Amino acid sequence: MTCQVETEQSRTIHRYRVVTFCDHEGHSIRVVTNVMNVSAEGIANMYKARWAI
Repeated sequence: MTCQVETEQSRTIHRYRVVTFCDHEGHSIRVVTNVMNVSAEGIANMYKARWAI
């Protein structure tokens, strides 16, 4: 899924990607990123490694 971030006054010109994955306890984690050239699994692994989740 991709999206744009906006308010009533302005909208970004860039598109962002929403990646959803589960932590080790089964909780759903949703992250928004501008990295488009990495798989969703790769994005999830990056966040898990960075935040130790």
